[in-house]
Amino acid sequence: MDIGTISLVLLLGLFILLAIGMPLGLASAILAVLVLVMKFEPALLSNPLSFGCPDWYTEANPGARCTLTGRPGAGALNILQQKIYGVMTSYVLISVPLFIFMASLLERSGIAKDMYSSLNVWLNGTRGGIAIVTSIMAVIMAAMSGIIGGEVVLLGLIALPQMLRLGYNQNLAIGTICASGSLGTMIPPSIVLIMYGLITETSIKALFTAAFLPGFMLASFIIIYIIIRTQIRPEDAPLPEPREGEPQGYDKLKLFIAFLNVVFFGAVTALFLRALFFTVTGQNAPLDDALEPIFLGTADYLPWFAGYIIASVLIAFFGFGRERSALAWEMGKGLVAPIVVIGVVLGSIYGGITGITEAAGMGAISVLIIAILRGEASFELIWDSLMRTMKSTGTIIWV
Repeated sequence: MDIGTISLVLLLGLFILLAIGMPLGLASAILAVLVLVMKFEPALLSNPLSFGCPDWYTEANPGARCTLTGRPGAGALNILQQKIYGVMTSYVLISVPLFIFMASLLERSGIAKDMYSSLNVWLNGTRGGIAIVTSIMAVIMAAMSGIIGGEVVLLGLIALPQMLRLGYNQNLAIGTICASGSLGTMIPPSIVLIMYGLITETSIKALFTAAFLPGFMLASFIIIYIIIRTQIRPEDAPLPEPREGEPQGYDKLKLFIAFLNVVFFGAVTALFLRALFFTVTGQNAPLDDALEPIFLGTADYLPWFAGYIIASVLIAFFGFGRERSALAWEMGKGLVAPIVVIGVVLGSIYGGITGITEAAGMGAISVLIIAILRGEASFELIWDSLMRTMKSTGTIIWV
């Protein structure tokens, strides 16, 4: 049977099965078997009982009628069996449920809500700032979890009511959420890219590297559109009333720089401890001359890291002042957890420390540890996240 007919049957069949309410995973499984039969054994469509007949038997008995149990696993179903086995034994595919579990924990904990509040503090005085915050949060959520469905729902629950309450144009508010939420298909670690890499046998790390720049370009275009539209039509994004005692203008900018200094101090301290550990244990000395030393893990970097740490401390206490640095930390601490998770996941991948699967596991564990430290971890939270992970993974595997 030609590929055009098979494609038409596949498209119409998927539409009909989804229209009658069949789950996507089950519909994909049924159509997979049907397409395999149409492609490799179309005779089964006219005479299903002929399945299982060995060639030597049909040649010796031209009028014989065979049964479906004559040779289990032969023909088209044998191909399906091999595909299922290949999926079940794929090491990279283990990252899919781990990323989904990480996203489920993020949605059900207060990490995402605190991140939105911190972003809102810095940009609420800008026209269209809430919409810009929504786009930035979508990018951060995509870089943390790699899925889009729950991200759109989460943004709708957190950002949409606030934008509508402030009088934002409804089309602008909903369009920002939908457009920004779809960025999860391109921004690493995207589950869509992982599935595409497995199907096409393409390097997933290469796909992540290639999609990194286009994904952030799309996010930038969305933010630029929001800025231009709200400047042309100010009524689409009214400015909120300033809160009493809230920093404005240049003071807020200095607070933001002070917060970045605190984040820089934490990052450099982590790198210093990492390099110190590798130096003490001797792991930064390659056993083979052909191997390169661990990235940013040699003893040569220790003086530099120590100097950066001292400079950050001096800037925090004597440049911005202790009170200003403490206020900056209080305003932006909701962004620390997402920065840590992104650093663990993407940093370990692009730094050559781990592969995709290991990075997904590290990300899931880091989110769970953060939830425990925040006092939000509970049996109900973990159980609900695991149940959603199982449901979503089952659908994705069949697709």
